[in-house]
Amino acid sequence: MADIGCGMGYFSIAMADYVGESGKVFAVDLQQQMLDILKKRSKQRSPHLQIKTLLAGSEENQIDVSLDFMLTFWMLHEVEDKEAFLRNWGSYLKKGGKYLLVEPKIHTSGKMFDEEVRICRSSGFEQISRPPIRVSRAVLFRKT
Repeated sequence: MADIGCGMGYFSIAMADYVGESGKVFAVDLQQQMLDILKKRSKQRSPHLQIKTLLAGSEENQIDVSLDFMLTFWMLHEVEDKEAFLRNWGSYLKKGGKYLLVEPKIHTSGKMFDEEVRICRSSGFEQISRPPIRVSRAVLFRKT
């Protein structure tokens, strides 16, 4: 699993709880300070959580498994080259793996979100559903 744009790791910790000791969560962020906070929080919660923090841009050759799931929560609108981003991260996701795209309604118009969905589709993702997530626009995809 990967939580891309994880911040302080709210979802990373929940994901690690979900996969247990047999799974691994890659928590990726642009800010080392956020990753350091996540490390501290996860150790306080449980020293057995399997979370590997990665500074964005350093993930190449550090992800040693095919991912089952990836999450971008309220961050894709910040990415300049969304196609390159999705190609890169899609390469780590196994065929049939799931990708949950969630964007804030306050920063992402319906038109902008529709464009992100189009880019996801053209990057090898097929839409499964549009789960309702409070104050957000969301689509769950499957990698084809």
